[in-house]
Amino acid sequence: MTSTSFPHGADHSGGAHAGHDVRIVRDRAAFAALRDDWESIVDTSRPHQRVFGSHAWFDAALEWQGRDTALELVCFEPEGRLGAVLPLTRRAERMRGMPLRELSFLAVPDTQWCDLVGAAASSEAACVRIVDALEQAPAWDVMRLGWLMSDGPVLRVLVPVLKQRGYRVIASAATRNPTLSLAGTWSAFLASRSRRLKKALNLASNRLHKAGTIEIAHAAPDGTSADEAQRLLEHAVAVSKASWKRSTGNALDRPGPLAFIRRLTQHAHERGWLSLWTLSLDGRPVASEYQLVADGNVYALRSDFDAAYEEISPGTHLNRVLLEAMFGTGLERYYMGPGENAYKLRWRDGDEPVFLVTVYGKTARGALLAAWETTLRPLLARLRDRFVATDAGRPASVERDD
Repeated sequence: MTSTSFPHGADHSGGAHAGHDVRIVRDRAAFAALRDDWESIVDTSRPHQRVFGSHAWFDAALEWQGRDTALELVCFEPEGRLGAVLPLTRRAERMRGMPLRELSFLAVPDTQWCDLVGAAASSEAACVRIVDALEQAPAWDVMRLGWLMSDGPVLRVLVPVLKQRGYRVIASAATRNPTLSLAGTWSAFLASRSRRLKKALNLASNRLHKAGTIEIAHAAPDGTSADEAQRLLEHAVAVSKASWKRSTGNALDRPGPLAFIRRLTQHAHERGWLSLWTLSLDGRPVASEYQLVADGNVYALRSDFDAAYEEISPGTHLNRVLLEAMFGTGLERYYMGPGENAYKLRWRDGDEPVFLVTVYGKTARGALLAAWETTLRPLLARLRDRFVATDAGRPASVERDD
């Protein structure tokens, strides 16, 4: 069974929705069949959706997913044509021994943005019908939608609809995506950076040049052959395997991440998005950065360095070289990816908030989870902090020798 169709229900938005319906697509073949229609609804006027809303991006993300994750793509199809997609997955989780049925975005750790895919003009009708479908779909206890933009349709439209239907919804700023303007010149930008950063850049350059012969290679969005892109990808995989990420399970040599990055590279090369940098020392790849470039924006998905070379900072040097190369090329902004890593904070000149929406299902387990996460756990944390503060302010006991 590839999909489930839901007939039109009651009109909850004050408008006419006769003839609209929703399908929930649950297998890879049905997802693959959506490719052309999906690409036709990507709203390229919205920042970041050309890449992170594309069928190609989700096709690559699906390669990462394990067997415990099932597709749950909610497709709004007015008059039988695809109009919008909420790209969800369904998985089984556990909380303190209690099994939970969780819906979440089809995403990977390298995702920078995610939201409802489709034209803004259809988002209101789409969100109403998508909630209709979610209410009729197999039961779920919690839905967590991360990587959201502040002005995207989930926060603007879907959340209000969910609240109107009586769902408990919590929306919060989860993290930020540090950014850097590429306007102006490299020399002017570097002059604006801290003295400490400039000193670190010079130190890294000196150490690397003393350590051996440096070679920097770049698979650029235009003019790089498929063979060269593949060669540099293997270098990036080798660097990731030797990086600190090997202990997290997210290094690129692991089955899921490797399948993801290979599929993404294929799509990105075909579309002219691929930008892959590597730094080798005496022929050995020791640092890399994997980027996608679209609409004047550069999205840094992966920055890795060989942990054995940490003391000579190959990642710092490569970051400086690639940033210098991007200035004066017509590119507009460099997105470093969600998270507040120290190296990102040294370079950034702005950032964009990334939001998380948690929706608690209308099930007994959903109610228990809502009570725990929104009431009990915060209460216990406040009590703990109060006791810690009380103990910190209590005078130390003094032993007396009477």
